[in-house]
Amino acid sequence: MGDTHSYRILYAGPDPADKNRLLIKKVFRTNEHTYFYEDIRLNVKDKTVHSKAHNLFNDMKENLTENEITLRNQYRTHNLLGFSLYWRELGSGKNHMSIIENHSWVPNQSWSLWFKTFFARRDAYNYLKGRWT
Repeated sequence: MGDTHSYRILYAGPDPADKNRLLIKKVFRTNEHTYFYEDIRLNVKDKTVHSKAHNLFNDMKENLTENEITLRNQYRTHNLLGFSLYWRELGSGKNHMSIIENHSWVPNQSWSLWFKTFFARRDAYNYLKGRWT
């Protein structure tokens, strides 16, 4: 899967919170059924990037009835997987980048859920790292 068709931009423009920043909101796909919502803030003045990505836990292309959507929303879990990326230029001419994973531990997971979470973590980390390095 190439990067050119793996995301959809929802908003791109000035950040309402700070006139020196640009705000980009998008949904990206890391594999066939895993989607993330990403919120990127680019500071033009300080030349920094702060990106936050959160797992959506739904296949966005799955055809669902209204009843199924209602049931899933009623019994959904909280967002348990997220990433925060920070990038900036250093005075020495080198760049600094850090990626922090935010993951809540869920006890008594099934093996299938454990593997799904593992692959989502791996894919999202590689996507973010590939976009900014």
